Amino acid sequence: VLAAEDARFYRHAGIDPLAVLRAAFTNVKSGRIVQGGSTITQQTVKNLYFNQERTWWRKIREALMSVILDSRYSKDRILEVYLNAVYLGQRGSVSICGVQAASRYFFGRNVSDVSLAEAATLAGLIRNPGGYNPFTHPDRAVERRNAVLDAMLDLGFVDKAAAARAKTEPLRVASGGAGYAQAPYVVDFVRAQLAELYSDQVVAENGLEIYTTIDTLVQASAEEALERGLARLEADVPLIRRQKLRRRLQGCVIVTDPRSGAILALVGGRDYQDSQFNRATQAHRQPGSCFKPFVYLAAFEAAIAGKDGGLTPASILDDSPFELVSGGRAWRPANYDGLFQGPLSARAALEESRNVPTARAAQSVGISRVIATAKACGFTENFAPLPSLALGAQEVTPLELATAYGTFATLGINVPVRIIEDVEFRDGKKLEKRVRQAREAAVPAAAYLVDDVLRGVLIRGTGASASAMGFRGDAAGKTGTTDDTRDAWFVGFTPEI
Repeated sequence: VLAAEDARFYRHAGIDPLAVLRAAFTNVKSGRIVQGGSTITQQTVKNLYFNQERTWWRKIREALMSVILDSRYSKDRILEVYLNAVYLGQRGSVSICGVQAASRYFFGRNVSDVSLAEAATLAGLIRNPGGYNPFTHPDRAVERRNAVLDAMLDLGFVDKAAAARAKTEPLRVASGGAGYAQAPYVVDFVRAQLAELYSDQVVAENGLEIYTTIDTLVQASAEEALERGLARLEADVPLIRRQKLRRRLQGCVIVTDPRSGAILALVGGRDYQDSQFNRATQAHRQPGSCFKPFVYLAAFEAAIAGKDGGLTPASILDDSPFELVSGGRAWRPANYDGLFQGPLSARAALEESRNVPTARAAQSVGISRVIATAKACGFTENFAPLPSLALGAQEVTPLELATAYGTFATLGINVPVRIIEDVEFRDGKKLEKRVRQAREAAVPAAAYLVDDVLRGVLIRGTGASASAMGFRGDAAGKTGTTDDTRDAWFVGFTPEI
């Protein structure tokens, strides 16, 4: 880094008049600004205290503060701060700052373990992180690396043989599964959660160690399952196969422990390099039939409480055409297959995901009671009291849906989800953290009845294909699709997952 940025760092007093004169001469000779005269101390001051504005007044203040900084702190301390804060690239929406973060991102290992050639590559990035990015511009990265090695040789930092060996070393960057490329959607979500819990100053200045709830084996399985499942759909479904070249399928996976609220895996999309949008936490989509269990939970609770409109799994609902007027407009619910089955039990209506009897159940118990039940289970959306809500026609995030289904898995206990387990200072002292309280969100008996019906979904209902695909064990679940199969959902659960 000294060879690349500031060879006289240990000899000047914060600003380097020789470097300024040399840069001025080069710029005048070129007729444009091609070289700067900033020292590492000046760059440290700029990183810590200034934005990117380019004015003479800022440069003057920067120079004065650099002299003050140099007089108050040791050169080693200034260099340490610089190496920990210097901007070295971009990973989606996240800045790569500091040589350790860059080493993990570009080479998949700690900076203490990089070779001379890799260290020179990192140092070379400082001048132009985008232009010398080894992922996107490998040839330019190698050319810049070799220039840094030549500068090291001229300054006596390395001997001729070592420089020659380093120049012949091939550029080996981290694969998609190494370094900070691992679970990038998790990293983004953790950063967002930290911003909600702690101030920017605490996060930036205290060398925090963040422990998450992620189970790395579960995370790897979730990533593999998403890629394998989407690839299978693109290969097997003719309509999707025809669209593949224009538009790839996208999806997300969330795995939680409903007893503790711990997020064990979170995959926000198929490929972070293609899209940094986290579908698990940011996508607001209609859940379709995945919302129906909350209609029946409200109805089962009403029956247990002896209130009007209550149902049991054995209650008979009418699967036949009917019409409602809502907001001055007629609404006629229809089933996915366009057919009607006549009288059938509430259990069969949910197992087979029949729209019409579910809409009747919602009218029986009342949409306002359905909304109250859904919110108690963990939804935070402001649902409009429309009859189509019973069929999942209002938007939620996948994370909300997973949280709400956790209430079924725990027989009525709602535990808010979390991804941050502990936050510690570098000395091991724990930061105070918010404790998320479990609470009873649904009548246990009603939650059990919904569980029992949703077991039937996997045995003989719309999720029966799970067993054909190899699933064995006692579990419950629900499928969901929206109009034109724009979205397809599945939520499955046991008491533990």
